[in-house]
Amino acid sequence: MNKPRRVLLLTRHFWPAATDEALRLHQFAHQLRSKGIEATIATPRWHSRWPSLIWVDEFPVFRIDHPPISSLRSGKYQRSVARFVETTKHQFDLVYCDSPDLEAAAVLDRVSRLERPATVVRYDSRILQPSLLNLDVLRKADLVMADGAIAHKQLLGFGLSGPQIYRCEAQQWQELDRSAEARRIARRMLGEINHDLFVRSADRVVVCPGALSEGWCIDLLIRALCRAVDDCRSLRLWILGDGPKRGRFYEALRREGIHNLVAMPGIFSSIDEVLKAADLCVFPAPAEGYGWLVPTCLASGIPLVCADCVQARYLLGSNSDQCVVSPDDPHSLGKWIENWYYKPEPAVALAKEQQRVWLRRSDASPNLTAVWENLNSGPLQRSSGHGKLLFD
Repeated sequence: MNKPRRVLLLTRHFWPAATDEALRLHQFAHQLRSKGIEATIATPRWHSRWPSLIWVDEFPVFRIDHPPISSLRSGKYQRSVARFVETTKHQFDLVYCDSPDLEAAAVLDRVSRLERPATVVRYDSRILQPSLLNLDVLRKADLVMADGAIAHKQLLGFGLSGPQIYRCEAQQWQELDRSAEARRIARRMLGEINHDLFVRSADRVVVCPGALSEGWCIDLLIRALCRAVDDCRSLRLWILGDGPKRGRFYEALRREGIHNLVAMPGIFSSIDEVLKAADLCVFPAPAEGYGWLVPTCLASGIPLVCADCVQARYLLGSNSDQCVVSPDDPHSLGKWIENWYYKPEPAVALAKEQQRVWLRRSDASPNLTAVWENLNSGPLQRSSGHGKLLFD
């Protein structure tokens, strides 16, 4: 079957930040490679000392320009993105934009339609109130990828035509080896690399694998943990990520007297070993972590607890009541962790059942990479406005 062979992935965040979005896109690039499609990533240059080109898992990653941290920089950033696409357009068959934001606007508005590669834009249903820029991008894109029924319905409401929308599962995931030996090796290795991650064999490790930010409700997690650790002295919490709020979160832990039980090891370029070592993963913020982290926990049989939200109910299925807690309620989360600590067997059994269900369901559902197999009959094939062939 004919397929595009060279794809440019435009995104706001990528390596070394192991955020949910970056991990999802990293996995997406690997899946493209498995189908014989070469992926190149372009992303902002978040630090002036970062090189303009690096290689991550043999993927070229171009850092284009400083990120648009203010409205004054947005125009310069868009011009840099458009210039990069303009100078490299003959190398790619397709441009994929991970969100209907400035990167997509730069390609669609500043690069001639007759010359640019076809442009696919991913739409996330969490965008509850899209801006005028978002709407303009979505209407101009050659194909919009909807991450489920909610997103599909929203896009139709925005005035997009049916053939312009491709509905698929937006989640990416990886099935990790969670055997006893793999977990023992992961814990030993992490303890040798970072002494803060040293744990005894009897310790229970709870991991918050998101970001060290208010958006991930770290304050709520700290308040919840205060209740759980009163009697659970072998409980250990690892909060991943880094950022300007680190000092404030650490002071909050000190005030509660639990800073010795919590590690904040910073950013990992790969968190596979951390997830192998975890006894429980906690997602305290609604709608965060559902691109790669939660699906990977489900695929790997890792017990988890999430703040109640639409995304959690959708992914966790019929057993969601057993592993969701009320959002913005530290008492509910603390009580759940305490119950799990004293009786983990139900959560472990539920995780194994969810793993079986998830793997069966994922095998039957189209994901992001399936879009390439549907382009021949879609609007990209029928469009004659592009100045190059999309397929071999």
